[in-house]
Amino acid sequence: VEETEMSNSISVSYINTNESISIQNPTLMKIKSIEMFNVIGQSIFTVDEVKTETQTEIKTNKLSAGTYIIKLKTEFGLVNKKVLVNVSFVSVIHLLFHFSSIWIQFSINTI
Repeated sequence: VEETEMSNSISVSYINTNESISIQNPTLMKIKSIEMFNVIGQSIFTVDEVKTETQTEIKTNKLSAGTYIIKLKTEFGLVNKKVLVNVSFVSVIHLLFHFSSIWIQFSINTI
């Protein structure tokens, strides 16, 4: 299998609402492991056992917004995919509520 063909047969995306990585593998290529890296090359997580399915979803811890690299080790070689993680609207609202409650508490304590 050529590198371009192998890379095009697997797609990877981040699902904000589920805080997970979604891997579409319509050709059922055997994926031996998955590793996620941040932009400075630090490994975020590794999955060593991956079921061969047309779609796989992997839960992640809360990730900061930014670009990440997903390295898939397949039966034919390595496939690297770039994933963009956006902060969801719900997360922003939760964060704003958290900071506003801290601000209110701070204001009350300083009066």
